[in-house]
Amino acid sequence: MKGMKFNKNLKTKKKELLNTKCMGIFVSEGKRIIVTNDCIGCSACMDNCPAGVLEIVNGICTAPRIDECLQCHLCEDNCPINAIKVE
Repeated sequence: MKGMKFNKNLKTKKKELLNTKCMGIFVSEGKRIIVTNDCIGCSACMDNCPAGVLEIVNGICTAPRIDECLQCHLCEDNCPINAIKVE
């Protein structure tokens, strides 16, 4: 079993996440999608995702198929209130 690789900016990223009110953080194989409390469920992210990764559930963006994320950032670029971030 190999050890985990840590990013040098891990502490900074943790602080950024702690300062962000998140509705959800979705993680898979080095991909991360962060949805903040600002999400209004408008579906702009979902409508622009070419891989069909995102869904709106109870008025909030979720990423049930994050493993298929292309990391193209189209969801992030099309969110009218910047409530989603792809890392």
